[in-house]
Amino acid sequence: MKKKIYIFSVTAVIFLVIDALWLISVGTSIYQQEIGSLLKDVTILPAVIFYVLYVVGMIVFVIDPNLHKYKMHKVLLMGFLFGVVCYGTYDLTNMATLKDWSWKIVVLDMIWGGFVTMLTTGIVTHVFKEADND
Repeated sequence: MKKKIYIFSVTAVIFLVIDALWLISVGTSIYQQEIGSLLKDVTILPAVIFYVLYVVGMIVFVIDPNLHKYKMHKVLLMGFLFGVVCYGTYDLTNMATLKDWSWKIVVLDMIWGGFVTMLTTGIVTHVFKEADND
């Protein structure tokens, strides 16, 4: 149980840092430009719930299944796929239901979701696989 909590914590920190860097450096201005009329101030509770659920999803569907059958190419592929599917669910639903949603945001956000998830799951799986080998 301790190891699971540790994996969760490390995954959350890595994901949050990478995602925050994206939002601070590039993401916010693009979102503001493309869908600014739809944005509001961030409500913390739903954001926290999203990050907790998403980290759990990365662990359950990508990290944990690949920790003992470690093949980095599979971790990266599954991480990218998980990110594209999850972010795509959000983006494509918004495209289907919101008047001013942007195809540019759909494509950019799905690629970002795939990349950040691939990077996070790759790093975490590698770190914990190496720790198991020590």
